[in-house]
Amino acid sequence: MFSLKYLVFPTLNFEKHISRRFLFIKRSPKKKTTRTSVATSYLMCTQDNGLYYATFALIVGVSLFYCRKYIRGQRFVENIRADGKIIAITGANSGIGQAVTAELNRRGGTVYMLVRDLQRGRDSIERLKKANCDPDRLILRYVDLTKLDSVRNFAKTFSEEVPRLDVLICNAGVLCVPTFTKTGDGYEKTWQSNYLGHFLLSELLLPLISRSSDGRIVNVSSIMYEYGDSVSLNIVNDPSKYGGMMAYSRSKMAQVMYTRHLAKIIRDKKLPVIVTACHPGGVDSNILRESGYQWVRVVFRPLMWFVLKTVEDGAQLPIFLALSEKAHKGNGEYFKDFAISVVPEKCSNSAACERLYEESRKAIWYVLCDTTLHTGGILSAASCASGCRLHESILDQCVTHDPFVDSRSDSCLLCDLVQTRRAPPPSPSSPP
Repeated sequence: MFSLKYLVFPTLNFEKHISRRFLFIKRSPKKKTTRTSVATSYLMCTQDNGLYYATFALIVGVSLFYCRKYIRGQRFVENIRADGKIIAITGANSGIGQAVTAELNRRGGTVYMLVRDLQRGRDSIERLKKANCDPDRLILRYVDLTKLDSVRNFAKTFSEEVPRLDVLICNAGVLCVPTFTKTGDGYEKTWQSNYLGHFLLSELLLPLISRSSDGRIVNVSSIMYEYGDSVSLNIVNDPSKYGGMMAYSRSKMAQVMYTRHLAKIIRDKKLPVIVTACHPGGVDSNILRESGYQWVRVVFRPLMWFVLKTVEDGAQLPIFLALSEKAHKGNGEYFKDFAISVVPEKCSNSAACERLYEESRKAIWYVLCDTTLHTGGILSAASCASGCRLHESILDQCVTHDPFVDSRSDSCLLCDLVQTRRAPPPSPSSPP
């Protein structure tokens, strides 16, 4: 006979069937126990959508948190003070430069902010005051890296102003200049802004840095150096071979190569200076200000905030190289993620690095020397008139002597940059 319970309580029978068939409920004859399966858990969650969505949100949130933490990178956590240190930073009024300035100032250092727009520099100081910086140790100075005259004039006056320089951070730079543009000195703009101007600044200030017991030069480069195709001036200055990103890669490649060769010179001369290059990471800064692509930062702001470092994050590695004793192990090296990174052969080849160095010195000589480069084709073989603007600007740069009057000194790098003695201007009959 058909049981009435199947008509009155059909759901009871259905649930019993489902439980036995799909939910794997096991019964013990002695003791009733149950084991909840994944399917049971899923059914429980679907019965309470709030719990399900909360669990999902928690998993996603934790994943994004650790992903963002990884993107931000390591922090410089060493408790090292910069009291009494004299520090110079290019591009100090914004981006990574401003973040480095703030941290070194808060650690007690006196920071010279080298900027090409004094009003923006003053605005930056106002922001730094609000960030608990001491304005008495924030000093603004004008330097335009696209004008070699400006670099030379700053080096002369700065050397008369301070007894030594403990840290030079070459940070300023431009990215993706939309069209091929030459500076007034005749060189491609990205090349001179990112590399050649810093090259001259480092060369002219090196004697001053050598007076420090622990001198540092930090070149803020980029991982994009790996994509540079050439550092030859013939390629760099050729409009037909120009590309905004390629120009940037070439300039960063030159920074890495110059760092390696300068370290060799410093080791040979036993100077108390450490020179390094670094990749601060992908940073959400205003480096695109001259590219015409600033709208990208506005349109993709949430995405860029997540996938790029903040300027404070990007400042961590330059600060590490400026202060930490661990940087002594990496003279001439390229750093990434707080560790030395191996560079490809095109950048580590000593002959290629030396060629770049000599070509860069020659490029500066052609701009700053009034007389004709007429012997040998390299700076150390040229004769310079006593009235030369280059001579006038760096006559007092040597630590112990005048390179135009005294005999050559192996401890003076400027004896290589300028001439060891004054010489009369070349006669018209001199060979070109």
